[in-house]
Amino acid sequence: METTGAYGRSLARFLAQQQLLISVMNPALIHAFGKTELSRAKTDKADARLIARYCQMHRPAPWVPPAEAIVTLQALVQRLDDL
Repeated sequence: METTGAYGRSLARFLAQQQLLISVMNPALIHAFGKTELSRAKTDKADARLIARYCQMHRPAPWVPPAEAIVTLQALVQRLDDL
């Protein structure tokens, strides 16, 4: 999956808790990969296929949830930036 902010982090954590193997990728990598395939379609279905092809070719590392202390610290820093 691509990183999508707070919603993506919650989904990734949930999927990891369900013992599913996931990778969380920078959207810029997927976008650049799409350009190499001359992919122009920008729909959820086309994006899902593109991410699947990327993962088949590149075998990204599995995502490991950060420790709860790290999650809390990141949330505090984000809140400070927001203020």
